[in-house]
Amino acid sequence: MNYTSRDENILQTLGCYGVLSTEQVARMFFLNTAPTTVRRRLRILEDADQIYRVHGLDNGGVAWVLTKNAAARVGCMYPIRHFNRNSLTHDVALSEVRNVLERSGLCSNWVPEHVLKTQANVNRSHSTEEKPFVPDAIFSMKQKNETRVVALELELHGKNQKRYENILSRYQRKKTLWAVWYLVPNEGLGKALERVWSKINGKRRNDLLMWSILPQFLRDPLNACARSEYFSYSLREFVNTKTQAVVPALAGALPEIKVKNKTIVDVESTVF
Repeated sequence: MNYTSRDENILQTLGCYGVLSTEQVARMFFLNTAPTTVRRRLRILEDADQIYRVHGLDNGGVAWVLTKNAAARVGCMYPIRHFNRNSLTHDVALSEVRNVLERSGLCSNWVPEHVLKTQANVNRSHSTEEKPFVPDAIFSMKQKNETRVVALELELHGKNQKRYENILSRYQRKKTLWAVWYLVPNEGLGKALERVWSKINGKRRNDLLMWSILPQFLRDPLNACARSEYFSYSLREFVNTKTQAVVPALAGALPEIKVKNKTIVDVESTVF
């Protein structure tokens, strides 16, 4: 087939994001275009063995992923190979969060969960340690003109307290992270995370954990609040946005952020 520049951009972006819904593709690449035209073009790419569809979104829609051949052609080192349909809505929501962060100039060097897991499995293939625990993503932010490394957790539904105690206890031991940022569906879950974090830290102040309400963040990211037990700041006043990259890094490019010749984040320091 003859690929248009838009086709190439769609494939490159899928290589970066891993998965996008039809609606996300339409908003990114088909502004003011009829939905039937969007679906027709996606079917053409599907018939050309460049993308394939995954069913299972809560709204009944479908998501799109690169085929193995297309991933190799666009240079995507870590395409998603397997999908859990129970988590597909979460995966698509995470792509939305990434897109909002990058368009708002709030983040760069995004590395998603599936890349972290692949790297962790390669690095620990000969190890007898427990299965590594990784966040939904890691990325860098600029704060006070310094590069900060953030682990992101996207929560569409709450877990039980014991589960959060286990997760946050492992985060507590990570010395290379500036923040563990939870995006939660409501204030109640954010406050519950604060209580678990306070218990783990013996009520000593530890500002590693912060949280924001997901719908507010998606609606108005720069004015959404990053909150904790001790602070509440809008992202606009909390993070430097002018120097952030809007174009996402190609999937597979792990952030190696050097400060005074020291690498403060790599796969080994990020995997839990």
